[in-house]
Amino acid sequence: MKYAGSHILKFSYSEPVSESHFELRLHPSSNDSQRCLSFELEGSERFQAFPFRDYLGNMVWHFSIPRRHNGLTIEARWLVELTPPAKPSKSRGKSAVAQWKELEIAANGELLDFTTATALVCMDEALQAWAGKHAPAKALGPRDHLAALCKAIAAQVKLSRTPPAARPLGEALKSGKVSREEAVHILLAVLRRQGYPARFVRGYEITLTSKGKTAAIQACWAQAWSPGEGFIGCCPLSGGLIDGGHIPVCVGMDSQDTLPWRNVFRGFSERTLTEKIVITPGNGGSSGL
Repeated sequence: MKYAGSHILKFSYSEPVSESHFELRLHPSSNDSQRCLSFELEGSERFQAFPFRDYLGNMVWHFSIPRRHNGLTIEARWLVELTPPAKPSKSRGKSAVAQWKELEIAANGELLDFTTATALVCMDEALQAWAGKHAPAKALGPRDHLAALCKAIAAQVKLSRTPPAARPLGEALKSGKVSREEAVHILLAVLRRQGYPARFVRGYEITLTSKGKTAAIQACWAQAWSPGEGFIGCCPLSGGLIDGGHIPVCVGMDSQDTLPWRNVFRGFSERTLTEKIVITPGNGGSSGL
């Protein structure tokens, strides 16, 4: 199945700025279940963008506008092809003990980085106490254990309509209302403490409206590594594993690694941003700026 996407960012400055510099993470990733067939950037101001891959393999585009301007509209257009996930390997037929042993070997090897805490993904006393009481037993295999853990967190929290101030993850979980990023950070902290290599993912979630049309939002979720399957998507708000309907763009240790844009400018100005995301089945076309 192919999807064409358009993500428009409109930056406005309250006063003209003399120059601005941008870094964009809007290029969908390519992996076993997704191929990015094309990607292009267009702007209301002339610029030349250059790509590079960051230390996690994400495609990043950067450019500068070294002249006076009041704002900038950027459109990222892409075409991706989604394929059904690969069938699990023979590891799924092993006992739970054997699967956990295989996961431990991977976690202490090339995936070690994804088991470490960060400033945003770390266990505190309250979260540790919750995990000790509610985390499922490892008698389950990693995949079933992961699904049960997502369900346990989803039963505890709901999405907050207003982004809360920065706070410890245990406090966020106890409040019962969290942002999308907080929910994923909570899940990642517990997963890494349980021994999973796990990473933060940002991308798009595709749904069908009541009228049968495609709707899309920018979303984030977690991926945890499981023997025989690799990284599996999981959402702590829906309470289950992700089996489709998502287009990953970039991955990171936490949300700060996956910010869609970074912008610095020279001038005494306030910046505002509006966004528009359109994703349609098929080859799509240019929306134009």
